[in-house]
Amino acid sequence: IAVYPNPASQQTRISFSTSTGGTVTVRLFNSMGQLVKTDLLTGLNAGNNNHVLDLDGLRPGIYSVSIGNGNNSVSTKLIITR
Repeated sequence: IAVYPNPASQQTRISFSTSTGGTVTVRLFNSMGQLVKTDLLTGLNAGNNNHVLDLDGLRPGIYSVSIGNGNNSVSTKLIITR
């Protein structure tokens, strides 16, 4: 999983790879562990994929981006600035 730009202000691009394709859930958690955003991505192909995450309405701070499909998930940090 790669997130760029990072730090970001308005939006960020998430690049990730899936072995089976299908549906992936992108979740964004704030520094207190609260879920603040969820994007459901459907119809993905196996292999490399990209998703633009809109950051409007989110406060500056450190967040955790989690991408999962079923039982597998990966996470990385994202810093939001204004």
